[in-house]
Amino acid sequence: MGKKGHRASLTLNAQLAGLYPGSLSGGQAQRAAIARALAASPDIIVLDEPTSSLDVSTQAMLLNLLKDLAAAQALSYILISHDFAVVSYMAGRIAVMHEGRIVEMNDTKTLIAAPRHAYTAQLIAAAPQPRGGQSAIV
Repeated sequence: MGKKGHRASLTLNAQLAGLYPGSLSGGQAQRAAIARALAASPDIIVLDEPTSSLDVSTQAMLLNLLKDLAAAQALSYILISHDFAVVSYMAGRIAVMHEGRIVEMNDTKTLIAAPRHAYTAQLIAAAPQPRGGQSAIV
């Protein structure tokens, strides 16, 4: 399905159009921001801490929506986050920045299995650890 056809899966209630941003829930505001970004049919969207103000279930719903949109629209993201669980769930490749510089870059599995920089190891250690082989984000 092309870019235009899949946008319908990002459902927003038409009543939201008349509301002020401050009256939206965190999830509604994030979905509205994504819909606004998709209106231009971009190839890449920059996501800066997209889940920082959301509860865990809304985070999972948003991240799964982003993955579905990326697959359906050949869309890529530049994801900026301190939440390594979110980054590792979303990214095939990770660049770790520390003090304004990229200190390490690799595919996700390799970077997690064998971090080379101490800051990368700290980020990985701080991430929630999944139980029973499940993803930290579902």
